[in-house]
Amino acid sequence: MEDKPGEITQILKESLQPDTPGILVFEEYWCPISIISVTNEHLRISKPAIIDKLYIGAVVQIELCSSHGCLVFHTDVLEIPELALEGIVLAYPRELSNVFVRKYWRLAVNLPVLLKPHAHPQKIKGTALNISAGGMLVELPRVVTLELGDSLDISLTLPSVGNLPSVDMQLVGTVTHIAVQEDKGRISIRFVGMFPDDEEKINKFVVYNLRKSCPSLKI
Repeated sequence: MEDKPGEITQILKESLQPDTPGILVFEEYWCPISIISVTNEHLRISKPAIIDKLYIGAVVQIELCSSHGCLVFHTDVLEIPELALEGIVLAYPRELSNVFVRKYWRLAVNLPVLLKPHAHPQKIKGTALNISAGGMLVELPRVVTLELGDSLDISLTLPSVGNLPSVDMQLVGTVTHIAVQEDKGRISIRFVGMFPDDEEKINKFVVYNLRKSCPSLKI
């Protein structure tokens, strides 16, 4: 969704409160956290399970519960106490261009996917690293010629979890971001075509797993 600066400022104020639960994301790692305290300069969050991956100056993504959806922002790690008993300190997100509200929660996964670009007959095998009802991040084992805006047919299976059965999905997506590193690449895909109930199936899968791993999330 497109948010106005005034609306974002108000949502930040409402969400950055002690005990607000959320998720910290750093590279391919993620873990549940909660807000401990907030000042005009920084916020302190509970000790993340991936603290050994972090360092001062690292840029992390925070996703918090809000009444408007999933509040997302990027910020810097300012302090990692030696014992980390008091949690870690992050910079207050003042750059509003790095703050937005996402309609759907997303989940870190490791799922095989098959991509079929509409522009050529090549089929590409990859691994979904995260997924939401709105899109996904896919890692490709080798550099593949794709361009921003390319349309793709996507095949993947959501595994069974709890009382949710496994689901074979056929989706249509558009490439929105491409990052290449040495012999592999990552692409962000926005879903633009799916069967009427696919959005609900993906969202149920994501929400079930998030609630299971982070019961404090009120989603």
